[in-house]
Amino acid sequence: MQYFAINAAASLLQLIPIKYDMNPVPLPALIIIACYLILLAGLLVFRYKDLKTSLERRFNV
Repeated sequence: MQYFAINAAASLLQLIPIKYDMNPVPLPALIIIACYLILLAGLLVFRYKDLKTSLERRFNV
């Protein structure tokens, strides 16, 4: 789960060069960003209970 969250955050960093027109080919970057966000949303929807118990264990809540 952490691996996908970190990759999704890193893929969102690609928006900075796209915004400032430093990326000459923005379409592949936008496709990757969308794929990671869809994957992360799917993990949150289908693995929410596992994620919640894992976070409770780590933070002793």
